[in-house]
Amino acid sequence: MGEAIPPEDGTYSIKGLPRPPEAMRFPEEIPYVKGLSVRKEISSLANSDDPKERKQWTLFVLGLERFKSMLVDDKLSYFQIAGVQRIWENMKLIIHECVSKHELPISEADEWYKVARTWRMPYWDWARRQRYDEDLVCPPVLTQVAVRIYPPATMKNQFPRSGLYPNPLLSFENPEKDPKTGKSLPFGSMPEVKTKCNIQDNPIWSKTSAISRYGIFKGEKEEKDPVNYCTGLEGVNNCWKANASLARVHKNGPDGKPRWSIMEQHSKDYACNPGSLSDAVNRMFSEGYNSNWGQFASTKWIAKGKGCPNTVYISLEYIHNNIHNLTGGSDYATGMGHMSDVPVAAFDPIFWLHHVQINLLLAIWQCLNPKLWFDNGQSGDSATAGATASSVTDNKETDPLEPFHKKDNDLEKEVWTAQACRDWIELNYQYDDLAEVTERTIRNNTPDGLRPSQHQNGLWKDYIINVVYDRYALDGLSYTIQFFIGGPPGEDTTNFEKHNYVGHVYSFGGRHSTSEGSCKNCKRQAEAQVLSCAQVTLTIHLLHRIRDYVPDHSFEGVEEYLRRYLRWRVVKYGGEVVSEEGFKRKFSKLQISVLRGTGRIKPGNAQSAGSVSSLHSECVPLPEVTYGKPGGLRLDKAPENSEPFISQNKSAVQPLPTRLPQQAKYDLYSLTNLVYP
Repeated sequence: MGEAIPPEDGTYSIKGLPRPPEAMRFPEEIPYVKGLSVRKEISSLANSDDPKERKQWTLFVLGLERFKSMLVDDKLSYFQIAGVQRIWENMKLIIHECVSKHELPISEADEWYKVARTWRMPYWDWARRQRYDEDLVCPPVLTQVAVRIYPPATMKNQFPRSGLYPNPLLSFENPEKDPKTGKSLPFGSMPEVKTKCNIQDNPIWSKTSAISRYGIFKGEKEEKDPVNYCTGLEGVNNCWKANASLARVHKNGPDGKPRWSIMEQHSKDYACNPGSLSDAVNRMFSEGYNSNWGQFASTKWIAKGKGCPNTVYISLEYIHNNIHNLTGGSDYATGMGHMSDVPVAAFDPIFWLHHVQINLLLAIWQCLNPKLWFDNGQSGDSATAGATASSVTDNKETDPLEPFHKKDNDLEKEVWTAQACRDWIELNYQYDDLAEVTERTIRNNTPDGLRPSQHQNGLWKDYIINVVYDRYALDGLSYTIQFFIGGPPGEDTTNFEKHNYVGHVYSFGGRHSTSEGSCKNCKRQAEAQVLSCAQVTLTIHLLHRIRDYVPDHSFEGVEEYLRRYLRWRVVKYGGEVVSEEGFKRKFSKLQISVLRGTGRIKPGNAQSAGSVSSLHSECVPLPEVTYGKPGGLRLDKAPENSEPFISQNKSAVQPLPTRLPQQAKYDLYSLTNLVYP
């Protein structure tokens, strides 16, 4: 308590929660402090039987709810900062008020204060299968209307007898209310004295009064005012749609909600999720997949001649971007959500759990690569496709991370830098048994389809799609490049239907790159024509398709199948498919290639139970797969895009075949070296 609050125009310090006096740092290369509090996975914390952790969870729920209720013009409100430090401050206030009202004995209050000091912000491990449906979906605590809390025994009569409390992780509504109706005001219509807090980034978001996940839809007739044709503006959480996007396979039931299933029951009624998250994480951590900090951290594309091998197209930023899209929704046809748009993503409480997970993955990578950090020699002369790209200098580890100050009322402008917080324990937190988490992320959460079979000698053929794209092609407006495989037998065409959906790249732009208020770095990169890169993995999808659709299961057959049936389309934020003319005008820099490589078990791990730590190498481009398709590779001396543009709205009506004889599974093992569980 008792901390001085800086004046309105002052600065606020960003610092870690208190470190126990007995905490002792080990003098090792990898940061570790014995006795330092840990960040725990959200499901583990919410469902813990440990009395201490139950107190932490209870304080977190109550503190977050109080934090969200602070008025928007308060500089320490959720609306203004949405930061985790002040959740702890609200925990202390809750305990203090309980003592002041004589509702909590001093002796018991001391115990709760102690617990509050050991709390750390939890993370959501979206690369972990959730027990309730054994798939990569949102944990229950992010889908339930109410959660169980454990208040002090002397205060239980002030809470619901059931022990259930409204879930603050489910939504965030504008704390400013209409004095007449008592309902939350739209974020773009704050009270007259608080109009400086109005959201003006986009008409849809300014009309919302609470966050949505796959909850905002357009009516059939579009009018000037979104209020008249959009539904869900008051905040709708269709968490089952987020689950359907995150999960690997689902089937919609009569009520429109997904029924989970395994791929053995695959049919045209089922849909595959866009690339396996755990597969992407596994590859990102595989030895040699990313050889330096820049490749791991950023989607920024570096020309191959400047040191960019074919495997380094999966980055932490790329995975981060996809999670924003998968959890929020960016298409009016299936529902829009705040998490998918940069200006408003942080309003969703799931944002913070997601970003703590990103920090965890960064910490794991640092543990695996303790000597790698910012690439000091790679920025100035690194060639990207843009003619002026060399004019963009990458950020350095010593650059100030404004406006994050180290002190309150900081007149000397002492600001945090990447170098200052490289060692995460300087902010007084660490992760729950980092070594175990590392193994869980790399090993246990890898899809079964990527686990090599014992009789394959640890080798398998690996297919990937590499994508080079301009994230500013639509002036910073986000867009999605969607990939599909599948079409009528014998025809060179593709059905753009959900059961053929195999992956996507989400640009996650910051709105208009040249507009006032957008990030300076985005403006510089847009002006310099800096390109980005990403990778969609195909192996796990091909496992389930070629056994059905490639008669002889040969390599040539697999690649001919890809040539015939792999296509893509670009979808604007909101769901509008980019036309042929729009593609030519806006996406001339898009480069899409398919490669075949070799995956193998890392030497020394082949006999480890459950281990799939892998190496990926020998990637060979397959230009014939994408030749003639928009943005595809050219064959030697062949004219670019010589084949006509394939209508991206076309959906052939002829059904796909459903299954070949059972022995196809065994032919697949022997003839393709693609692994199957």
